[in-house]
Amino acid sequence: MMNTESLISGALSGGIITVAWNLYNRRHEYDYDHKKYILKKRQIAYEKMESLLLRLQVRNVDASDKKIFHNIFYDTKRPSVDALMEFGTDLNDLMGYSIWMTDKLISCLAELNALINSCIIKLPPTFEYHKSISEGKQIFDQIEASRIKLFYQYLTDIKKLKNINSFLRNKVMV
Repeated sequence: MMNTESLISGALSGGIITVAWNLYNRRHEYDYDHKKYILKKRQIAYEKMESLLLRLQVRNVDASDKKIFHNIFYDTKRPSVDALMEFGTDLNDLMGYSIWMTDKLISCLAELNALINSCIIKLPPTFEYHKSISEGKQIFDQIEASRIKLFYQYLTDIKKLKNINSFLRNKVMV
C-alpha cells in the first residue's frame, strides 16, 4: 500500500513540476518573442534612417558662385525630379516609424523635418530647379548642422539598438 501512495505522490509531484515548468517556459518564450518583434521593428526604422542620412551626405557645388548645397535640392543625376519634395515625403514616412526610435533621435528628426518643410513651403508648387538650388544654398549650414546632430544621435542609438529593456524603460509615451 505504501508503494502505491509513493507512486501516486511521485506522479502528482512530477506532474505539478512539469506544469509549473511549462508555464514558466511559455512566459519566457512570450517575452523573448515580444523582444524579437520590437528589435525587428527598430532595425527597420534605423535602416530607413541610415538611408536618409546617406542621401543627406551628398552635396553639389553651384558652378556659378561655388556655393555648396545638398543633393536633396537638386539631383544632378535626375534633373527633372523634385528631389526636395521626394526627400520630404521620405522624411515624413520615416516619422511614421518614430515609435521604434529613441526620443532623442525623434527630436533630431523633427528638427530636420521642420527645416525641410520650411524650404518646401517657400518654393513654388511647380518644380523650378534654380529656385530649389538657391534655397538649398541659403539653408545649407542649418541643414548640415541638423544632419550632423542626427548622425551622432543615430550612432549613439545604433550601439544600443538591441537593448530592448532600456529602450522600453526610457520611451516616453504621449
